[in-house]
Amino acid sequence: MTHYLFPNKEGKSVAIVYQNATIGAFVRDFFIGFTYTATIALRKSALRKR
Repeated sequence: MTHYLFPNKEGKSVAIVYQNATIGAFVRDFFIGFTYTATIALRKSALRKR
């Protein structure tokens, strides 16, 4: 999507790197959010068992 902004070859490679960085950041944030939610859920269930 972003590579349409860059018609030249150098721009395309920059855009691909940018896209990969964006996807990486999204996946990382999603994974961190999921882990955080799972940790809280586990703590709540552990507190209930006591």
